[in-house]
Amino acid sequence: MRIVIGRLVAAALLAFALAACGPATSTMGTGLDGLRTYSWTRQVLCTLGKSIPPFAGTLRGQRGTRELVWIEGPAGEHWSIVWPAGFTVAFTPAAELRNERGDLVGRDGDAIELDQVSLGQATGTYDDPYLATGLFAGGCYLFVSG
Repeated sequence: MRIVIGRLVAAALLAFALAACGPATSTMGTGLDGLRTYSWTRQVLCTLGKSIPPFAGTLRGQRGTRELVWIEGPAGEHWSIVWPAGFTVAFTPAAELRNERGDLVGRDGDAIELDQVSLGQATGTYDDPYLATGLFAGGCYLFVSG
């Protein structure tokens, strides 16, 4: 009887620990530099799947605007993007987007591709932005829905 109770307690503790270690729900906010970002988790792995066609365009940025960095589509569309937390933008004088390690992701006018984002995931407006997620910029960035 004592062994059964001990095993039940151990199983309950293990289940609790696994649930507590699961990824927390992501939140969106604005960094000190004005860049819109989302919290992301390192507790899960990215898949290697790609969107067909890939989400691709030109990185654009402008100081003093509502949205400091966005992606311009092939037909000139303005696609709003929310970047992973830790990403920053600086103007030197052109916009430079850097990841959480300080590595350059791109400058204003550079081609950028988000292989694991599809055009159908959002409308790309400020109120319905695309999330820069998946494998890109040397990292694995996952948005966890609540």
